[in-house]
Amino acid sequence: MLRHETPRDAWLGTLPATAGFTGGRAGVEEGRRNTNQRLPQMRAVLPQRNAENTKRLLSISALVPFSAVKFVWLRRQPRCVHRWFSSASVRLGARLTIALSLLTQGAGFAAQPTSEVAAADLRPAFTNWSLPLRLQGGRGTCSVFTMAEGLEYALARDRQRGTALSIEFLNWASNEATTNSHDGGFFSDLWSGFAAYGVCPETDMPYRQKYDPKLRPDETALRRAKELTKADLRLHWIKLWDVRTGLSGAQLTEIKRVLSQGWPVCAGMRWPKRERWQEGVLRMAPPEGVFDGHSVLLVGFRDDPRQPGGGICLIRNSGGEVHDGAITYEYLSAYVNDAVWIGSGPRGLAP
Repeated sequence: MLRHETPRDAWLGTLPATAGFTGGRAGVEEGRRNTNQRLPQMRAVLPQRNAENTKRLLSISALVPFSAVKFVWLRRQPRCVHRWFSSASVRLGARLTIALSLLTQGAGFAAQPTSEVAAADLRPAFTNWSLPLRLQGGRGTCSVFTMAEGLEYALARDRQRGTALSIEFLNWASNEATTNSHDGGFFSDLWSGFAAYGVCPETDMPYRQKYDPKLRPDETALRRAKELTKADLRLHWIKLWDVRTGLSGAQLTEIKRVLSQGWPVCAGMRWPKRERWQEGVLRMAPPEGVFDGHSVLLVGFRDDPRQPGGGICLIRNSGGEVHDGAITYEYLSAYVNDAVWIGSGPRGLAP
């Protein structure tokens, strides 16, 4: 089971305000209004739940006293929610409405179809965990930055604190595991390097503006990196590398599902030889106008019929002209070579 992925303050911030709640019918109606207004935020931070358990709780909620339903739900929540829910200022009507709303809307969120979730944005989580966007400079290390950010996020979500990881170490580990000497590499090679050697904090092996194929980590960096191989992280492929195709409809839907579950996606793609951005959104380029390739981290999405392809994915981009921008579904469907995400636990999220 995954550990809860949001800090205590984030949990408190997503719960409806209790001031002014009253008991009886008025309390139920007021609780419902406040809860519905905050559902998008609650969905973004609620822990994943098994859909069958949710249905089972709903089926018994009409047959057993409310106190029993509350007990079953509360036992699965963080301690701060226990204290808040037991507060005398939270009236019965509000408690009932909030609990049932969370059971129906939040507890089964992991199993809800993506079509019901029109947007997701993981950028605030990077900020909360102090994981800044770093730039690659003139080196061809976009894929290393992208993979490192995916690892940083997965570790931070599990540990509730962020640590910047060493780009240089991950680059070295990839080459060591695959007997290459490239500056940058495929996601599969980078994962092989991480699986074999781990990755140390950035402070143990800082990034350099020029590539040195003779650079090696010291014993301290090697020891600290090896400790991270014990983390229960898994690699999940959405699209294996294929430069001849882009994303299928099913693969784009899967990316949106993973993002809606709170996991960023590493994407390698053909990139415009000449970038054109409009209001922070990368515009389409013809086949003869792209090269292979460039990697970015997808950190959100928004369905928008005004955008080509019906929406955009938000990106963290270590290179190029725009670093905190977006790419249209149309572009991704045409030019994504491969897509992969890193999660903690045996599956990372519920199927």
